[in-house]
Amino acid sequence: MPAAPSGEIEAARAMGAQIIIAVNVGTPLLPRDKLTDVVNVASQLILMMGLDNVERSVASLRPGDVLITPDLAALGSADFGKGEAIV
Repeated sequence: MPAAPSGEIEAARAMGAQIIIAVNVGTPLLPRDKLTDVVNVASQLILMMGLDNVERSVASLRPGDVLITPDLAALGSADFGKGEAIV
């Protein structure tokens, strides 16, 4: 069964987009040994809640669309001071 389209991709297609360029800015899940404090556990839970939406979005892309997935393993949601590295 095909995945339901995500809101953002569906909206772009409704506005006439022929090609979607999507960027997956999600960070990978932490390994179990890094889940040592409440902040890391909470961040992991938030990330896990969004994974389903990301997977549906990626699944709704068509041939010819572009998916960019930068390597963000060394960066997290609190790394505001690392803007240059993120870009």
